[in-house]
Amino acid sequence: MGNGEPGGGKQPDRSDADAGYSSEQGGVETDDPVPGRKIRRLHEVATAMQTAASVEEIYELTVNAAVDILGFDWCAVEIVTEGRFEVAAVSEEAPLEVGARPITTDHGVTGEVYMNGESDILGDAREHPLAEPTIEAFRSGLTVPLGDRGIFQGISSEPYFFDEDDLELAELLITHTTAALDRVEETQRLNELNRATRQLMTAETHEAVAEEGCDIASAVLDAALTVVFYHDEGLLIPMAATATASEVLEGPRPIEGPDDGSGDSPRWAAMAQGETVRDATVDDDRWELLNVPLGEQGVLCVGSRAQGAFEGGNVALAETLAANIEAAFTRADREQRRREQARQLQRQNERLDRFASIVSHDLRNPLHIASTRAALAREEHDSEHIASVEDALDRMETIIEDTLSLARQGRIVEETEPVPLSKVASRSWDQVETRGAPLEILSDSVVEADPDRLRNVFENLFRNAVEHGSTGSRPPADDEAVAREADGGPEPPRVRIGTLESGFYVEDTGSGIPPERREEVFDLGYSSEPDGTGFGLAIVEEIVESHNWAIQVTESDAGGARFEITGVEIN
Repeated sequence: MGNGEPGGGKQPDRSDADAGYSSEQGGVETDDPVPGRKIRRLHEVATAMQTAASVEEIYELTVNAAVDILGFDWCAVEIVTEGRFEVAAVSEEAPLEVGARPITTDHGVTGEVYMNGESDILGDAREHPLAEPTIEAFRSGLTVPLGDRGIFQGISSEPYFFDEDDLELAELLITHTTAALDRVEETQRLNELNRATRQLMTAETHEAVAEEGCDIASAVLDAALTVVFYHDEGLLIPMAATATASEVLEGPRPIEGPDDGSGDSPRWAAMAQGETVRDATVDDDRWELLNVPLGEQGVLCVGSRAQGAFEGGNVALAETLAANIEAAFTRADREQRRREQARQLQRQNERLDRFASIVSHDLRNPLHIASTRAALAREEHDSEHIASVEDALDRMETIIEDTLSLARQGRIVEETEPVPLSKVASRSWDQVETRGAPLEILSDSVVEADPDRLRNVFENLFRNAVEHGSTGSRPPADDEAVAREADGGPEPPRVRIGTLESGFYVEDTGSGIPPERREEVFDLGYSSEPDGTGFGLAIVEEIVESHNWAIQVTESDAGGARFEITGVEIN
C-alpha cells in the first residue's frame, strides 16, 4: 500500500460505501448518500475518538470511518518508525498487515506528501512518474499527512477512484484523528512526567536533580537538545546537558549575568522575567529553543529542529517539568542542610563525650584525693575550717554530677518510643525529696520520647517546684511536717501534670516566677537559692531541645510556676 500508490481488491458498490457509520462497531447502519450526513457522521466519530484511551484505538476508528462512511476500498494509517512507514492500522480487506514496513519515508508519492505536509490524490499509479506500487493491484490513492507522525492513505484498485470531495472529507476525518491523538499523547506524556517526577524527587544533590531533569525533558518532550542551568552567584552554570546540547551550544558554557553586557541572553531573560522565553537563533535558526525559568534556581532549556515543536501542550509540559525541577532543587537544598546539621550534631555529640570524659575522670580523681585528705585531717584536727572544706568538696561533687548530666542530656535524641506520662511521672516523683508535697496526674497520654531523659525532665521540674515553690523559703523535711503545721508554717506546693494540644505541662501552687525572670531561669548557673547549682532547669531545656520540643514558663491558675512543653508527638 505504501508510497501512496493505489490498491487492489474487491471494489465495493458506491451506494454501500455511502452507508451510515456505527461508532460502536464501525459498520454499516443505513444507506445515506447525502454528503452533509457524512460530515455529521464524521463528527460522531470525532466524539468517539475523544473518549478513546489509546492511539491504537484512534487509528482503528479512523480506518473504520474511512471504509464505512467515506466508502474507501482499502485504507491504512502508517506511522514513521526508524526512517520507514510502518502500518499501524489497516482495513480488513486490505492485503497488508499491521507492523509491515513497505517503504522508506523519502520514497515516492507517500514520502513526498509526508515531507511536504500537503495532501495528494493519485489518479493512476501506472501513469505517475513517482508511483511504484508495492502491490500491482493498487491503481489509485489518496494520501493525507498526519503531521510528523506519518500519513493516512485511501487505496483503490480502480483508477481515478478518488475526487476532491473525497479528499476534503478525508482531511476532515484526519483533523479529528490528529486532535484525538494530540489529547491522548499529551495525557500519556503527562502521566510519564508524573511517574518520572517521583524519581526526580528522590535526588539528594543539585547534580542528581539536574541529571534527572535533563533525562526527563529529553524523553517526555522529545527534545534532543536539553540543558539544565543552575543559578549560582551571578552565573547560569550548565549542570546537565544532552550530547546534542553539548555539540550545538559548544559546551555549553556558563552564562554570566547582565552586569557584564550579556543581559540579552534568552536564558537570563527567562529567569529575570519569570516567564518562558522562545529562542530561534541557534545554528542558523535550525533549532527552536524554549527557555523555562526554574524560579530563582536556574533555567531549563529545551530545543528541537522541528519548527513549531513547542506549541500548546508541549509548552505546558515543559513548564510543569520546570516547576518540578525547581521543587526538587529546593528539596535537595533542604536535604543538604539536613545532612550538614547531622554532621554538626555528630561533631557536637563527640565534643560532649570528650567533655564528659574530662569531667568524669580528670576532675573527679583529684576531687576524690582532696576528700580523702580532708577526712584524714579531721581525724587529726577537729577544725571548723575542715568542715567548710568538706562542704565545698561536696558542692563540687554535685556540680560535677550536674555538669555530666547536662553534657549527656545535650546529645540529640536519635530514637524514641511510646512513653506513658503517668507512669514516668510517678517513677520520677519517687526519686525526688517531696517534703510532703502532693502530686496530681491529670493525663493518661502516651508521648514519643526517650524515657530516661523524660524522667530526668520530670525529676528536675519536680525538684524545682518542691524546693522553690513554697510560699516561704526552703520547705522543711518530711519529719518536720507535724511541727510545721503546728507552728503554722508554709504549706508545700501542690504539683500537677496535664496535657496540652501538642504537649504537656507541669505546674505548682507555689509563689511562681516573676515575668522578668522567666527567660533567665534556664540560664546555666542561674539559681534563686544560695545552695543551688543553677543546673536543673538548664538540663531540662537541653533535654527538651534534644527532642526538638520547646519549653516556656507561664503562671498557673493558682499563681505558681507552669512549665509548658510543646511540639510533642502524642499518641
